[in-house]
Amino acid sequence: RVSIPINNPSAGTVAITVAKNGQETIVKTTTSGKDHIYVTITGSTTVKVVDTSKNFNDVSRNDWFHSAADFVTSRGLFQGMDAVTFAPNATMSRAMIVTVLHNLEDNPDYGRYNYLTDAQDTWYATAATWATYNGYISGYPDLTFRGDENITREQLAVILYRYAGYPDAYDFVNTPIYDYYDYESISSYAWEAMYWAVNSGVLYTSGG
Repeated sequence: RVSIPINNPSAGTVAITVAKNGQETIVKTTTSGKDHIYVTITGSTTVKVVDTSKNFNDVSRNDWFHSAADFVTSRGLFQGMDAVTFAPNATMSRAMIVTVLHNLEDNPDYGRYNYLTDAQDTWYATAATWATYNGYISGYPDLTFRGDENITREQLAVILYRYAGYPDAYDFVNTPIYDYYDYESISSYAWEAMYWAVNSGVLYTSGG
């Protein structure tokens, strides 16, 4: 993990490795600080730094999520609905979240494990298979994935918690989740994941 000095990097600033044959690959785990970026590379390689932020008509520099939108689209984790539309208020489906995480992992091929009867020939087939095989999300008892179903905030927390390797959920007593009036509506299976997500800043609360 190396630090590369750069003036005023944005959320869309990424490192790109350049192979000897000229092939370029975005380092999706690139993160930025005030005057540098961090990048993890293996061995000796050529790296160039580029700001690949997109210009979406529905994402303003004043929007609270604009840096996050720049981060995920510049690394190929999310795609816009088209070249100029991000659709920030659209819901997220099961197919979408597994595709995002699959993209982050550089799209490993798990097609040979696909037992999901409704995800055999879909755009998210490999991502769904990869995610269920690794236990990040569960299929249904009837062997369906139901990729079009939308996920809730607590379901998102559970998926990310599993993907992160079940990290320490912190002190259950001194957690800001208790400051919110609807905390008792959290499902029992999602408690630990929600503690972790709120305390670590993965999920922001939506009001007191």
